[in-house]
Amino acid sequence: MALALGSSLDPEAYWMAEAEQLASPRRGKLAVIDVPTRTDLPPVPIAECANASDAILRFVRKLEAGGHTREAATVGVLYTELVRANLMALPA
Repeated sequence: MALALGSSLDPEAYWMAEAEQLASPRRGKLAVIDVPTRTDLPPVPIAECANASDAILRFVRKLEAGGHTREAATVGVLYTELVRANLMALPA
């Protein structure tokens, strides 16, 4: 948590915020994920995937096959940028 220049320094508030952030699960079923989702799309095929890149690519293909071309393109933009930024690799 960064403090803005000119803000009053409240060490107790700072450490309370830090502790709260660390206490929240960052992965797994208990993680609190604050992004919009949709229930009308097919499920992500996690069980048959080797890694995140494989899961995203398979999901894009599943969306395309189901006629969800706009949604597939939206996820495809994210996937492409992650691969190009070297944050993810194409599946082997």
